[in-house]
Amino acid sequence: MDVLRRFSDDTGDLMEAMRARTPTVFAPQDPPTDLLPLEELDDLLDGGLLRVPYVDVVTEGRDLPASLYCTLRRPTYHQPQYGYVDGHIVRDLVAAAGATLLLRYVDHWHPRTAALCTALESSVGRQVEAFYFVTPPGTVGRPVHRDDADVVVVQIAGAKQWWVHEPPASGDWEPGPTEAPGAVALAPLIRPGQVLLVPRGSAHRAEATGEGLSVHLSFTIRDAGAAQLLDALRSCLSAGAEPEIRPVDENRRLATAAELLDHARTALDKLTPHALLDEARRTMRPERLSRGTPLAGMRDPAGG
Repeated sequence: MDVLRRFSDDTGDLMEAMRARTPTVFAPQDPPTDLLPLEELDDLLDGGLLRVPYVDVVTEGRDLPASLYCTLRRPTYHQPQYGYVDGHIVRDLVAAAGATLLLRYVDHWHPRTAALCTALESSVGRQVEAFYFVTPPGTVGRPVHRDDADVVVVQIAGAKQWWVHEPPASGDWEPGPTEAPGAVALAPLIRPGQVLLVPRGSAHRAEATGEGLSVHLSFTIRDAGAAQLLDALRSCLSAGAEPEIRPVDENRRLATAAELLDHARTALDKLTPHALLDEARRTMRPERLSRGTPLAGMRDPAGG
């Protein structure tokens, strides 16, 4: 199955909505709601290896100090290591204090999520990351804010009321909290199995509704801005250049400068806007860890 079918009704719908910068709700037949169910999250919390900065606890729009929900461990006989999450405290903060549990960059440490992000990156040609939110009913995890990415929200459990504002008209905006979100473009109630696209730069907020926990995965699909395009331009103009590394006098330095200018002009004549954008997107995509041959596959076939 095409990976895009897991996020939209038709393989072209999600991509078209991103291109049109249109907030949209989808109801795919096979949404990725099985990636990280709450039962598996409970096992991870009890396993004792989750740690900051991959775990965050948020209340009233602010990040709680990690010292409130983390403990120290001694994985060696030397210095104690801090930042390991105490699952019991985290559950208490969610249940009693109305805090939101946020798991950051799930694709870094959860194999099934990493595999889906890799497939989605290959399909859309852009950098993809995954974040996981557990929010108690009647609370808002984050105040109204803008993200520097297209955000694809997959509702896993419970329900969440969203308010998505119109995308900014120009590129002169900043990610983060905003006091000028603009007009509301879409205000859907998202239920399990539904998918919401929040276009890049669209201010948004969400409130958990109902009686149980609201759980969703956010896939951030990032794209190049001016900084990434400039980095790509430098890379394209210098690719293949072989100047003297340390010219020894003024004449040699001027000759090296001229050589580099000639090389850059030749490269620039061949470079197109599409090629530059492709290079910027390519360099943004992460180098994911290679899994290699599973240890279980290295067992003696005879069972030894």
